[in-house]
Amino acid sequence: MVTSLASFTGQYASELLDQARILFEGGHIAASSTQDKTYNMTVMDGAKKRQVMVRLELPMVTDIFCTCGPKICPHVIAAFFQLQQDLNIQPEAFDPALLTNAAAPDPNKKPKVIQKVEKAIERKTKPKIAPTKYEQNTQSKFSSTRLEAKAVSKLSGSDFNPIFNGADDLLEEAWAEYEELNFEPVFAIAKAVLTGILRLGYLGGNGQMCCDEAAELLKELYNDEDVPLDLKERIFTWALKASEKELYEYYDTDLVAAVGTQPQTAEHARLVLQFIQDKSATEMLSKTETDIVFRLLTESGKHKEAKEWKYRYAIHYRVELIRAALEQKDYAEAKALATAGIPGRDQEACTQFLYEIAVAQNDPVALRHYHTEQLVKTGDLSHYEQIRHYSTDAEWPEVQRALIGVLSQKKCTVPLHHILKQEKMAERLLAHVTAHRQFELMIDAAPILEGPYQQELLALLHRELEYEAPLNLQRDRAKLYAEKIKAIRKVKGGKAMVSQFLTELFEAHPGWKVLRFEVEKYM
Repeated sequence: MVTSLASFTGQYASELLDQARILFEGGHIAASSTQDKTYNMTVMDGAKKRQVMVRLELPMVTDIFCTCGPKICPHVIAAFFQLQQDLNIQPEAFDPALLTNAAAPDPNKKPKVIQKVEKAIERKTKPKIAPTKYEQNTQSKFSSTRLEAKAVSKLSGSDFNPIFNGADDLLEEAWAEYEELNFEPVFAIAKAVLTGILRLGYLGGNGQMCCDEAAELLKELYNDEDVPLDLKERIFTWALKASEKELYEYYDTDLVAAVGTQPQTAEHARLVLQFIQDKSATEMLSKTETDIVFRLLTESGKHKEAKEWKYRYAIHYRVELIRAALEQKDYAEAKALATAGIPGRDQEACTQFLYEIAVAQNDPVALRHYHTEQLVKTGDLSHYEQIRHYSTDAEWPEVQRALIGVLSQKKCTVPLHHILKQEKMAERLLAHVTAHRQFELMIDAAPILEGPYQQELLALLHRELEYEAPLNLQRDRAKLYAEKIKAIRKVKGGKAMVSQFLTELFEAHPGWKVLRFEVEKYM
């Protein structure tokens, strides 16, 4: 990857290059397959998604632009770095001059599409009967502008310049219509400009400005007191449908927020509410959108739902803040947010975030804490090995002592037993099996106990046999008892202890024939 671009100079060149490298090296770029000499790329800038489109005539880049608006931005440069990696495009193929506005087309040489549309307009607007003055000012004019607007969406990719210049002309006419309070053609033009440009994906340079202006027209229409209520509802309905089709996702939040600020009817408020709530299932909401939902729920008397919504947003927002801090490598902020907890959730999400932070910072104390929690929760002894890995030889005795104390307190019997057995802590192991009185643990501990510890264990087993013997009169119980006898006989010194015990037992209880039969199989 190049570290500089010879053709890229200017006051902010160094700063933009640094930002671009951060985006590229952070792995925030996703590219789709090449189709029709275009390369579509998505650059994640924090929580915002930027679309970068590249037109290629390999090995050269013939055009490149970004949805954020500026001619030169870090997203474009980061995308170029990605192109170098994916397609082996050389540095000299990139020139910021690609981002300058296209030259205005020759007015005497209109594209064929425009010529066809103008002829269609002429045929369509030519009245069969002489129209009234009112019809001339509304119906015929509206019909004309509507057809012109449709022309924008029909322009092909080869008519790159006329799209933008045609959109400019249409928008100028829309503002003129707006001043004369002719609202229908304004809506038709704004809708067609957005649909036409965005469906083709040409959002660089002038295209972005045209889309922004069309969006502004829609918001002005919606907030204007003179605009009829039915038209406002149509504007919003279209906005919802267009948002669902992702035709103008880069500004739909602002539009819906503007619409939701002053819903015109109860049904309108319901649509706003439904749209934002549906959107929240797949993406992060802005604070404005969240406040709109909270207010609409409260005003409709749904106080419980409003409270739950606000709580849910706090959860979602906290998670996104932590993720954003991690992406920006602001570990202090991420740790503070994760330590504070996530409302309404258990600690699992926070624990995972804290683990990611600890790994990123290589923090042995935090990593030991994480693996201790997981050992308590799952009993998986691999976490014990990780705790040892993140402890120095000097730290280990104290860390191990504290860990055994935690496992004892949390009554994590099985992992504690295995650790004591693995570390051959005879005294602690004997105390452990004595406290829990589990026969299987006693037998499992027997091979590593020697001397007085083994004698104490055999005494425990003897008491265990005495306790269970009266219960083993039935065949199934006798078999279980015999299995335990077999296990004890394998312990060093256990064979003599069992023989003596059974001799005394059957002399005292000669009628226990079933038990004798099962036990003698192992004698």
